[in-house]
Amino acid sequence: MSLAPPSLHGLVKVKELSNTNLIPTLSASASLPQGRDITVTCQSYADRLLVSVTQYGKMGCLIQAQTHIGSSYAEPVPWQDDAPSSAPLQPTVSLVPLFGTPPPELQDVYSLYATHIATRISQDLIGPSADLPSQSRLKPIIVALALERSPTKEEWDMSTERVRLDQVMQLLAQCRVW
Repeated sequence: MSLAPPSLHGLVKVKELSNTNLIPTLSASASLPQGRDITVTCQSYADRLLVSVTQYGKMGCLIQAQTHIGSSYAEPVPWQDDAPSSAPLQPTVSLVPLFGTPPPELQDVYSLYATHIATRISQDLIGPSADLPSQSRLKPIIVALALERSPTKEEWDMSTERVRLDQVMQLLAQCRVW
């Protein structure tokens, strides 16, 4: 009696789905003045958004970012007489690590990127409306990060990191699938 698995030859058909819009996907890449090229890919699913930011062509560390809208459009409290009543507060973002861990020296940087990405997307979805937006329009965002470490063991260079973050935000704006 043979225990070999039955042959699937002729039973399985592979169909390329590259020309369909099953999952809306956009991707953009750019060269950085220092370091590797960076690629941002965004995909929109029914229940979540996926944003991949990579310098290695890999998914890297996955973090779920959930944006929460408070009563940011409410009247200011009495002791804040000089605060404009129509100026909305920034949404709050909660982060949950899903898979992998960032390099120790980039842990805060990964949190910063996930928070900025979630905030930018939520601001796009909310828009300039004066009405309190619906929380239901804000899907959780899965942020996949694989960023290059600093080439030197020196202190974190804030100006270089700012250039990279600005570039990521520009690429994100080009990859709007939400």
